[in-house]
Amino acid sequence: MIKKTVVIILFILLIAGFFYQKTLTRLYQGFQLNQASKERAKYYALQGNIQIQDITEKLISDKSIPDNLKQPLINGERRIVIFKYRSGADDVAGYFSYITSGSHPVILFLRGGNGFFGIMRPNNRFSFLKGYNIVGTLYRGNIYEGKDDFGGKDIQDVENLIKYFPKLADFTHVKLQAPFDIMGVSRGAMEMFAALSRSSYVKASISHAISVSGNLDLQASMNNRPEMKYLFINQFKHSEEKNFEEWIKARNPVDNVKYLPASLKVLLIYGLSDNRVSLEEQQNFKRALDKQGIASQLVTIPGADHGLDDHFEDVEKIVINFMKKY
Repeated sequence: MIKKTVVIILFILLIAGFFYQKTLTRLYQGFQLNQASKERAKYYALQGNIQIQDITEKLISDKSIPDNLKQPLINGERRIVIFKYRSGADDVAGYFSYITSGSHPVILFLRGGNGFFGIMRPNNRFSFLKGYNIVGTLYRGNIYEGKDDFGGKDIQDVENLIKYFPKLADFTHVKLQAPFDIMGVSRGAMEMFAALSRSSYVKASISHAISVSGNLDLQASMNNRPEMKYLFINQFKHSEEKNFEEWIKARNPVDNVKYLPASLKVLLIYGLSDNRVSLEEQQNFKRALDKQGIASQLVTIPGADHGLDDHFEDVEKIVINFMKKY
């Protein structure tokens, strides 16, 4: 009887694995990324009353970091500072990767993931985007206090990041002058367009918005990925809102295109081997932008996965060409 039960259980697991192979793969990848993210969070922690600190030398001497992610620092081409800034009642971690000579435009970088999940080192590939100074935020609710509302009150973290720029300029002696550009990766794209649709301060500060592997249609995301629906429902349950459909709609970029500034220029970058975000999301959002008359471009990269691993040079060229065009 026990042997028969074991066989039945194994058969059920085999069938489940066949039908949910992609989901199980994503969950396993997510588990691995979450472990790495918690380790990376340590780079941002400031002790005591310190509000801002240059960590360039610390990163250079860190043997766990690949050489290619240290070379611009070793060469003296860039420096990196970490800081914490106030957003509402919470402290939020941020970082600034700046070019040490000349004057350069600024890109606000909005990370993917939520909480600790998805945190990257301050010297990630995007931090070294050619010709740009990069300012990033981790949002509230990880290494400092607060709660990540996943497109709720954490939208204030984007606005308050821009308001913190004068302190960054004082510390680094780097000029940060509007208009700025903004880039959102995965969940960061949702965060980016939520900020651009709700905050008049962000709208007035930003000229170009770049989505990379962006979550741009949350309804399509739930249809394609059962684990995303679970994530959204869980986030909703811990919010102060009462209606799940309204919670989704308030955060869904494709539903809020009408609130974006008409002058905004939008670039959508998508890897055709992405197993987390669908091409359908990109196409749905592009159609919504076209209908609203907002200038936009969708560029796909064959063979590139969600993290665009091994395709960063392609991303860099696409961004630079887009900025020249618009």
